[in-house]
Amino acid sequence: MSYKKFEMTHLIDQALQEGNIKSARRVIANICPFDRTFTTSKFEDALEYVRDVKGVDIYEPFDESIKPLYAERVDRKDQTLEADDFAVSVAYLKENFCPERIEDTKKLGRYLFPEEMHSPKPEPQPRFEPHRPSGITAREIGASYKSDTQRTVQNPPKSGQTKKVWPLVAGGVAVAAVLLYLLIK
Repeated sequence: MSYKKFEMTHLIDQALQEGNIKSARRVIANICPFDRTFTTSKFEDALEYVRDVKGVDIYEPFDESIKPLYAERVDRKDQTLEADDFAVSVAYLKENFCPERIEDTKKLGRYLFPEEMHSPKPEPQPRFEPHRPSGITAREIGASYKSDTQRTVQNPPKSGQTKKVWPLVAGGVAVAAVLLYLLIK
């Protein structure tokens, strides 16, 4: 295991510099929804970074008042467990960051999402390409831009719209004429 694979060291460093261990715990717990079976080792790498490199005891004592722990239900192969239970487990881990809840969340994730245990995680892809490959038009990549001329041809004014404007114009002219008459008089 190597903490060097942990990419959010700057967030942990910032939280620890501010003396905010709870924030550091949340950064680590936020890895769980993206690695629900803990197979990428990012969670363990983050723990190693905080404990071994930074020398911080990140754990809290186990708080029994925060329920539930799912391990017993997982051991019974409870069919009513679902993805929402995993989200609740992560939320409770954020509230009580202790080894018992970490192990509970791991166990629940591996039970609920077994297909993710053996499938490789795709590497994150960049959100945009810095340039378009030559020869590809905007239409080919799915651009939906339409010029003004294209829009007016496709969406001509409705026939009743022009008839509704003329009474307003005539009324405005009449009001202007009355005001002008009163000012001159």
